[in-house]
Amino acid sequence: MQSFAKLHIRKNIFALSLQISHILLLFSLMHISQSAELIGPPLPAHLEPNVIARFNDFHEAKRLQKSLRALDQDVEVRKRLQQTTLKTLTVGDFSNRELAEQNVAQLKKQGIKDAWAVRLASGRYGVHAGAMEDEIFFWSRYELLRRLGYKEIDTALTPHTTPYYVVLQHPPRVDPVAIREQQKLIPHGGEVIGRLISWRGNSNISSTNQIHVAAFKRFNEFFTPGWTAAIGARLDTFQHTGDYTGQTTEYDYLPSYLAYEEQGHRLVAGTQYIGWSHGPWDALGDRLSVKDMRFYLLDKKTEQRRLATPALRWEYKQNDYIIDASFVPVLRPATLPSLGQVWHPLDQQQGLIRGLKTPNTLGAVVKESKIQSIAQTYGGFGFQARRKYEKLYQAFTLQYSRQSEPYFRLSDAVRQNIAAGQSVTTALTNANGFGLQAEHPASLVASIEEGSEDWQFEFAFVRDVPITDTNFKMYTTLGIEGQGRYRYRATGYRTVYFFGFYARQLGTEKAILDRRTILRARGEVEHISRSRHWRFHGLTSIGLDTAEAYALLRFEYIGNQLLDIGISAHLFTGVLTSEYGFHRRDSALSIDWQANF
Repeated sequence: MQSFAKLHIRKNIFALSLQISHILLLFSLMHISQSAELIGPPLPAHLEPNVIARFNDFHEAKRLQKSLRALDQDVEVRKRLQQTTLKTLTVGDFSNRELAEQNVAQLKKQGIKDAWAVRLASGRYGVHAGAMEDEIFFWSRYELLRRLGYKEIDTALTPHTTPYYVVLQHPPRVDPVAIREQQKLIPHGGEVIGRLISWRGNSNISSTNQIHVAAFKRFNEFFTPGWTAAIGARLDTFQHTGDYTGQTTEYDYLPSYLAYEEQGHRLVAGTQYIGWSHGPWDALGDRLSVKDMRFYLLDKKTEQRRLATPALRWEYKQNDYIIDASFVPVLRPATLPSLGQVWHPLDQQQGLIRGLKTPNTLGAVVKESKIQSIAQTYGGFGFQARRKYEKLYQAFTLQYSRQSEPYFRLSDAVRQNIAAGQSVTTALTNANGFGLQAEHPASLVASIEEGSEDWQFEFAFVRDVPITDTNFKMYTTLGIEGQGRYRYRATGYRTVYFFGFYARQLGTEKAILDRRTILRARGEVEHISRSRHWRFHGLTSIGLDTAEAYALLRFEYIGNQLLDIGISAHLFTGVLTSEYGFHRRDSALSIDWQANF
């Protein structure tokens, strides 16, 4: 009776401590990442909704994982530890181990297979006669031991940890086009982005702070069914420290349009993003979009490097086919940082133009010249037909448009003055100081694209690519571009590798200052922690035809659906005539956060 009372007292104390531990565990789960091997009771269903199976045997869980991966399901096995309380039974009080082992043999003959000899605290020996969680099994074993003649039966509550294994299924990855289609249904939202950048070697700017605020409102049924509308705006504030100090505030519009949709047809008029990229990298046929070049490659998403532009757009969907036609009546040039700031394609301090060889004469013009923007009229038009069936997609794009990124050329007046023997200073003075002109030449682009979730290939033919010869005169020529990528998903699907290339070849025999051939190899790796709260992203792009390289290392916290925090290191190197080498003084360390609402 005394041992039974002792049992209930211990049981109550342990139950109270277990409840306290449950409360602390749930509180910690709300504030920190879930551990890879969680010690505690099984997670409630609402905390782990992707569990599709639970096993006590690890090999059974792995077999299910293998069969599901054969069906291209993104699943993984995770170990869990469940704490339970076992009721243990100990009988006997023997002077030596031999007597205890004799009683163990007798109990096993009676069907008690989990009996073994144990050393007691007094130094004598007893026999462990069972440990179970179920109350009915406990009392059944207790009565069996009484019938076998054991009068002294000690009971105790013992904490016990039992491992089990769960199979988790992760949501499927969707391509950017599908994401944009889903975002069309969101009624309202916005984002706030903060960024602090510290420059490694740039002598003009030592750090840059940015605050970006954007908000939009979408009306899914605007007055009558079939009509939708949207309105949005953004604000960007930049603060620079160093030799170049100052603060600027810029306002811009987000997609603001009126649309009508009926029976697969959709007509949109207003400012909007025109993005025809399906892969994780910039598409070759994405020429109608407007670039935001204020941070060059530091923006991690393609959408963050694009701006809305006034356009008229028509889409038609039928089964697996989509036809998309866009007309941009007025060119909107790419948004550049102020002249003298980091990421501007002109470096007046060194006399360089990004991606162009700059002889001494041209370099002197760059250092002393003012920039003249040439007024352009229309933006262009484009057409894309795409098909998505099963896990594959195909797209054909045809565009005649002006590129939003400016191409800088030497003005005819300054070029003729220099050719006549005038010095650079005199030639610029006679041309009112405008030695460089920002052009946006129009070109015809035809591209084909094909791929799936794991691979992609794109090929583009470009007519009228701007080039500059060694006499500083601008021409246009034919160009061929191609890029491809392959994605490899490692075991567990939490690590993804991308391998790819980019190539461009200009079809001219002239002696030019532009790069005739561009060939780059590119690799990426992305690893997500077991808790799905932390992400590592690494990227490298290396020039194969010339010495240049870019590398990115980024750690990011993604455990909160409304807030992402990350730290990134951007490294540039190469010869000055290359694109990456142009920014070799601009390697940077950045800390950024993004809040969505």
